[in-house]
Amino acid sequence: MQSRNKDILNGSQPQPMQSAKNTASKEKDVHVASIKIFYGSQTGTAKGFAHALAEEIMTLGLHVETINMKDYDPDDNLAEETTSKNICVFLVSTYTDGQPPESAKWFCKWLEEASNDFRFGKTYLKGMRYAVFGLGNSVYSNHYNTVNVVHHTNPVGTEWRWKMDQPDMILEEAIANHQQMIKQFKGVPGVKADRFEEGLAVKHCALSLVGEPIMYPEINKFLKLLHHRNISSFLVTNAQFPEEIRYLEPVTQLYVSVDASTKESLKKIDRPLFKDFWQRFLDSLTALAEKRQRTVYRLTLVKAWNVDELKAYADLVTVGKPDFIEVKGVTYCGESSASNLTMANVPWHEEVVHFVQELANLIPDYEIACEHEHSNCMLIAHKKFKIDGEWWTWIDYKRFQKLIQAYEASSGVQTFTSLDYMAKTPEWALFGSRERGFDPLDTRFLRKNKTKDISGC
Repeated sequence: MQSRNKDILNGSQPQPMQSAKNTASKEKDVHVASIKIFYGSQTGTAKGFAHALAEEIMTLGLHVETINMKDYDPDDNLAEETTSKNICVFLVSTYTDGQPPESAKWFCKWLEEASNDFRFGKTYLKGMRYAVFGLGNSVYSNHYNTVNVVHHTNPVGTEWRWKMDQPDMILEEAIANHQQMIKQFKGVPGVKADRFEEGLAVKHCALSLVGEPIMYPEINKFLKLLHHRNISSFLVTNAQFPEEIRYLEPVTQLYVSVDASTKESLKKIDRPLFKDFWQRFLDSLTALAEKRQRTVYRLTLVKAWNVDELKAYADLVTVGKPDFIEVKGVTYCGESSASNLTMANVPWHEEVVHFVQELANLIPDYEIACEHEHSNCMLIAHKKFKIDGEWWTWIDYKRFQKLIQAYEASSGVQTFTSLDYMAKTPEWALFGSRERGFDPLDTRFLRKNKTKDISGC
């Protein structure tokens, strides 16, 4: 085993450690309270280096602690080091194909994912004093010491800290970009002329795909701009900002992502940023129950992760009292360094159906209403949308625009509810229909050389 940073062992790296050595005799001038040595080891070499370094540091009269990275949760503890007087030293070996050893895999994965997480900012670990000591075998030149290259600008986003674009500019450029994207399909074989023209006219806006839109300080102004242009609004929040939900102006449909039903599984799946994330989650669901327009729980099923928590999901329904519960199987998008999902985590459509049937049995005020097999998606609706035996789960968009205009003209006095702009559900979209959610007016194409319908997989 060889290393590039051997000077750390003799105390000349990092500089704060040297400063501690020079001032250890003067208690009031001590700038280092403790040295924390984190190690990730496969064969024991990094562990041995960690203990050797600890012995060297102890001779300086400093407190030292060695920590196995597999026993350390960066979600809960690492941010505290930004304000402590500690120095953190990371000794990590390089394993197969440049990967971290098993004991450091979660820690390194957390760093990598967080660096690409929109909710984080580059100042998250600002102020943290650290040194990185990478170990590797020079025989494997392609991956030698690879783990030494890690992310140190780990971000966080518990409040708005970024430069802000004005809502009118965002809307204008979003529409322009949308239309430019649609224009690229002109003349493409299979593109229908009427659908092409229809696509140029923006009618709906989904505030969901990247970012936490409810954090945007001008979100209510942006929603009003949408509605003034007769554009419907679909907003998704991750249920960590209850006050923002309460003060949110009416939207066409408000979703809350319910990625898990227990504190433990939510922490595993979402990696929440707030220490009080579970209380925030519950408070957000309570705030959702106070909204009068259409509200939706959005559940994404991941096999082996969150499909066995039916009773807990049912309990959450009683908290938020959503109009609808949309259940969808997770979509596998290929290998990614930010995710360890595989095709084994993707439930078959019939498995989603089974989950939904079991869940519906636990919530008496709800029934299964709709199915979208080719999207691997099911819809549970509150029974208030079943009128004279017929489901009214769709949206009357023209009616919504009239209602929201009256609401804004009256400064919020003239309110309305989700029942005021519902539309009848077509037969082909109902659960149990022969079409299983596929519009018969559209043409369905199956992949060539495939005799089996693979929708829902």
